[in-house]
Amino acid sequence: MGMSLQNADICRSLAESSPSKKRKEVREHISCFPTVESHYCRHESSTKYLPQQLTKAEMYRLYKTDCQNTGKTPVKEWMYCGVFKKDFNLGFHRPKKYQCDFCQKFLAAESDQKRQQERTNGTASKNKNLARQIKESHKARAQADSHINVSCYDLQQVLTTPQTLSSQLFYRRKLSTYNLTVFDIGKTRGFCYMWHEGVGKRGATNVASSSCV
Repeated sequence: MGMSLQNADICRSLAESSPSKKRKEVREHISCFPTVESHYCRHESSTKYLPQQLTKAEMYRLYKTDCQNTGKTPVKEWMYCGVFKKDFNLGFHRPKKYQCDFCQKFLAAESDQKRQQERTNGTASKNKNLARQIKESHKARAQADSHINVSCYDLQQVLTTPQTLSSQLFYRRKLSTYNLTVFDIGKTRGFCYMWHEGVGKRGATNVASSSCV
């Protein structure tokens, strides 16, 4: 009877330490961290982004702490990072500068393809230069005549609230805050219109509605 109980304990221990079970525990831990979508190119990319203050090393440290608190044996850091890379499509840094599809394709193209694109897509460059010339023309008019208003609009990337280095808050879903900036070119004045996701989202209808702006 004693021998059977001992064998059962050994089998249970082996089952708890099996690679598949350990990988599942790692996946569950990584899934505990809330993610946000990329602000730019969100329609083309399925990548989710973790808080910028977080790193894989910090995630692994938190994972080991959880294992110690629950009496489990943690996997090695290389295995934790392997699960992170293979089983998830996560990143830590969101794109900071917007580029149009044409510019992205041009930068990624080979030399021959770039020369071909320069010949066949010269219209894009002409339109860009024309838009700048029109903007400068309107800017000059607005600076000369106070009755003319020329403004630029930009929706800032999502601001997660609160911003903190507390390890406990890494597991909490943060509030998404949005900031629409408006710059009066003629009078060189800037305005910020901020709202959080509890008030409205960041779609065109939400931005244009009186509830947000």
